[in-house]
Formats: sequence, C-alpha cells, structure tokens
Amino acid sequence: REWAYAKPYASSQDRAQAIHAWTDAYNTSRPHAGIGGITPWQRVNNLHSFDN
Repeated sequence: REWAYAKPYASSQDRAQAIHAWTDAYNTSRPHAGIGGITPWQRVNNLHSFDN
C-alpha cells in the first residue's frame, strides 16, 4: 500500500496505471534492508548465478 498513498490520484484508473512504474522502481531501484541492502532484482540475479 506504500505506493497508493504516495500521492493523490484523480481516478482509480490513474492509480492502476501508476502501480506499474512503482512496482518497477520498487523491485529494481529501491534497496531492501531485509535482503542485505540490495534490490529484489539484484537478489534474483544472484540466486540465478548459483544455478550454473
């Protein structure tokens, strides 16, 4: 819900469109303390490197 309250939206449609950009930033740009200060995208890539 963090993304939904970041700013007011004119409509539910505007909010629905905004979630795509927010989700991308959340997963690729925003470090997460629970996984060592890296992004989820970095974590997934690190896990895939162990598959080789």
